Formats: sequence, C-alpha cells, structure tokens
Amino acid sequence: MGRWRGTTSCAAGLGLLASLLGGCTAGANPQAPYGAVAVGNVTLPVLGGCLDDSRTSADLLLDGGRLRLTPALGGAGSDVRVDLDDGSIFSGYDADVQIGSRLLSWSGRTISGDGEGMTITLERVAPPVCSADSAELKVVQGVLEVNGRIGGRLPLKLHELLNPDEGSTPLLHTVALREVLGSVDQRATFAAGRIIRAAGLDTRVTVGGVAASGGVGLWLSGTARSLAPGARLGVHSWVVDIDGVPTDGAQVDPGHPLHREFLTYYLEMGASEEFYWFVQNAAPSTGVHWMTDAEIARFGLVTE
Repeated sequence: MGRWRGTTSCAAGLGLLASLLGGCTAGANPQAPYGAVAVGNVTLPVLGGCLDDSRTSADLLLDGGRLRLTPALGGAGSDVRVDLDDGSIFSGYDADVQIGSRLLSWSGRTISGDGEGMTITLERVAPPVCSADSAELKVVQGVLEVNGRIGGRLPLKLHELLNPDEGSTPLLHTVALREVLGSVDQRATFAAGRIIRAAGLDTRVTVGGVAASGGVGLWLSGTARSLAPGARLGVHSWVVDIDGVPTDGAQVDPGHPLHREFLTYYLEMGASEEFYWFVQNAAPSTGVHWMTDAEIARFGLVTE
C-alpha cells in the first residue's frame, strides 16, 4: 500500500517546491471543502483541520501539505508554518490575522524556510472548531478505531498515520467504526473518506457497533467494506437551512448543489445513485432508519 499524497499537479518534472517558486499553477481540484491557502503561485485546497476554542490557532490539512497557525510569542499577531509533502518548509509572521467564529484570514511573507520572502495567504478559510469533534481515535496493530462524532481532526490523523517519517511504513490498513453516529461537519467526513479511499484502506463496523448518518458515509469509503456480527447501519436525510427553514434533502429540488455534492461522493465510493435516494427517503433528518440485511444486500454495500 503506497503512501497517500495530495493531488496537486504541475508540469511533469517540477517538484511542488519548484512550482511554488517558478509560477506553475496547481491543477484544479473540485474537493476544497474549507477554502484554500495560497503559497507563492500555487493554491492548495484545505481538506481538513480545525480552529481551537479560543480561535487563536489552527491546524489545517492541505492538498499537498499541512499548515499550523499559532499566536506569536512575545507580542500580538500570529506565526504560520507550512510543511509540504515534498519536504519544503515555509514559516512567517504577520500582525494582521483575522479569525471570526469559523472564518480565518491571514496574509504575510515568509521569513524563513525554502522560500524566504514568499507570500502565504489564507482567505476566508472556514474549518470547524476543534472542540466540536468528539471522536476518539485509537490505533491498534494497523487499525484506526473511530468512536464518536466525526470532525476536522480525523483527516489530520489519517494524514499523519499514512505519511510517517521518511523510510517508515504507513501505520494503517483498516478503519474500524465502533459507534459513529454522525459528524459535526459533513465536509470532514467527505475529506476523510477520500483519504481512506485513496490510501486503499478497508473499513468495517465492529462487533455490535453502529455507523449512522455521516458514519455510514465514512464506512462507504473502504476499498473493502465489512460488517461484524451485530453491527448496524442507520441512514436518514440530510437537512439544510433554506430561508431560515430547516428542510430535509428529500424535500429539496434534485438539482440542488448539496444533492450533487453528496451524489458525487457516493459515486466516488462505489455506491449507487439508487442507494443515495433511498437514504434521502428512508427517514427524516430527525429520525433514523436501521437498514435490514435485505436492504444492505440489495445495494451491495458489504464487499467482503
């Protein structure tokens, strides 16, 4: 199993550092759930991560690296450090950081690293707050056990485990869901699921375990998917605020962007469009439908 890497692409033969310094533009990536960070001439989508409760620091997973923003020592302002997957490091300082309730803006020039004087810009990056993520993450013999609600930390944890120190072996082969009843931010589920699929990991729901709502979406990402004895899958419609009114996906026009976003993910994970619409109509967002063995078999969800 290879090491998972971001999908940023530039001209053949140019490393990511060369593209940053030389003006190559990264290939378009439609999966940029939290916004993007510009490092020199390359824009890197933000795939995951979160803001701390005080809104003074952030840890973000980029498509091609990782960014950490922390309060500057000895004064106002913030420090930023970007570590790229190719080994390049950039760090900088700026006194004009803006962090709203879930909106982060930062711009400054790097003062050290591989590209001194390069501009790094975060504009309207909107990750979730870290404390909203209740998932317990434990690794035992190559299995990452997830228990709780999915949030921005899961994509970061997956990236760490799949990109160990140079020369080390990736530490994962399976993601096991014990009791995952949903997500605090659906974008985190999509980001984590795409990492799992790109890395070729398997997924399973443990003995007597439960995957519901966003937990089912995460489970779908496995290259091979299994359910241990007594495991259950629970599904329901998503809900969106339309003109101040909470509205279930089953009541929203099929052409709505959220339907396209979910459908794209389901199809990427090998689930059918028929299954997606089954989920939308199986139960309202305030309820849950526990799938029967016949329904699971009908949609071919278990692959081993």
